[in-house]
Amino acid sequence: MKKILTTFILLFSISFFGQMNGKNVDFTVKNFDGNGKLLKTEIEKLIVEETLNLKFYRKHFYIPYYFPKGFINESYKDTTIIIWNDSLKEKDFKTNWTYTTVYDKNSRAVVYIYSGCVFCSQFPFIVNVYYDDKNRPIKIQRNFGIGYTIIGVKMTKTPPKEISDEECIIKYDLESNIIEIIELKNGKINLQITKS
Repeated sequence: MKKILTTFILLFSISFFGQMNGKNVDFTVKNFDGNGKLLKTEIEKLIVEETLNLKFYRKHFYIPYYFPKGFINESYKDTTIIIWNDSLKEKDFKTNWTYTTVYDKNSRAVVYIYSGCVFCSQFPFIVNVYYDDKNRPIKIQRNFGIGYTIIGVKMTKTPPKEISDEECIIKYDLESNIIEIIELKNGKINLQITKS
C-alpha cells in the first residue's frame, strides 16, 4: 500500500509540476463547409510551453503545413537556391526533384517551390509568402503546379493565380505570437483557429 501511495504522489507531482512549466491556453477551432457555412466549433485546450509560431500551429493543427524552413536568411539577397533531393543523381526533373527558395532584396524567403515527384505521387506546388513591416509572415499561399518554368538554371515566373488553391492569413499579438490563422481553400474559408 505504501508503494502504491508513493507512486501515486510521485506521478501527481510530475504531472503537476510539468504543467507549471507551460500555461493552459484555449484555442477556438471553427470548421467551415467550403462555402462559408460554419459546420462546427470546438475548443482545444493545450498546455503551451513554446512560442505561438507557425511550427506550433503545424504541430498541433497541421496548418499551414508547407512553408520554408527559415523565413529570413541574411546570407541570401535577391537569390534563388535550388536543392536537389538526391544530389548524387542526375539533375533531371523526371527522376529527381528539387526544393527551391527564392529570396528578395531583404533576405526574406518569398517563394518556396517543390518540383514534385510523379513516381511517389507528390504533386508540385509553389508557396508564396507575404510579410508585414516587421518581417513576419502574414499570408502564405500555396498553389499546385510548378508556378515557374526552369530552363537550365534560369527561372521564369508565371503569373500567380488570382485565387489561391490554399491560403493562410496570419494575425499576431503585440509580442509577435500568432493568435489567429484563417485557412482558405479556393478563396473560401475552410478553417479558423483563434487563441482564446
